[in-house]
Amino acid sequence: QTDEIEARRSDIRRSHMSVEVLKNLCTQLNLGTEGNKADLIERLTNISNLAQSQQNISSSMEGEVWENIHGEEDTNQEDICLDMKALLKEIRHLHEDVNIITERVEVSNMRSELHKNWPDVKFERSRDQFEYNALCAIGNDLDLALSASTGDEAIRHIENARAKTLDRTVVLNVAREYGWEVAVELPQSKSEDLSAYGETIERARQAANLKQRGKR
Repeated sequence: QTDEIEARRSDIRRSHMSVEVLKNLCTQLNLGTEGNKADLIERLTNISNLAQSQQNISSSMEGEVWENIHGEEDTNQEDICLDMKALLKEIRHLHEDVNIITERVEVSNMRSELHKNWPDVKFERSRDQFEYNALCAIGNDLDLALSASTGDEAIRHIENARAKTLDRTVVLNVAREYGWEVAVELPQSKSEDLSAYGETIERARQAANLKQRGKR
């Protein structure tokens, strides 16, 4: 029953994919890419069901093989059993490979789709560019959290978004105290206390001064 539920979940995930993504997945699994979206989904579902069936069959066959040779002293029987076990092992690996490839392609395509929500945009002012890039990075982490498959993964992306938001507040506070040219030179950190930035701020000021001299 668990396998059936997971299979239905996989079908639902595939139904939300674009034709291009489905074709990419078929290519990764050495399947044909001809036909419409329904054909591609059916092809992927069939290979997934086949791999699952082979895994179930291999588990039952392995037990039968050992039962058939139990007590047998015939060396040929033992050799056949070893060959059969090697074949069944390959079948199980096939099922695992299909699952791994499917998961990796789905994750890659999902991240590619999410990245489209935060396109690269060029601004004339460096401050505008910095602000936009920071917001895109935070937004992308939140998208990944919303689409995470496990609670731990979601929490990790939320923590990343929080850390980047915290960095933003530090940058803005440093900009207010020392100017924007100094703030943009700060490396990313995770400290709420500006006093911890003593040496870092000084290095940032020196870097900003060097840039200003270079423009003269």
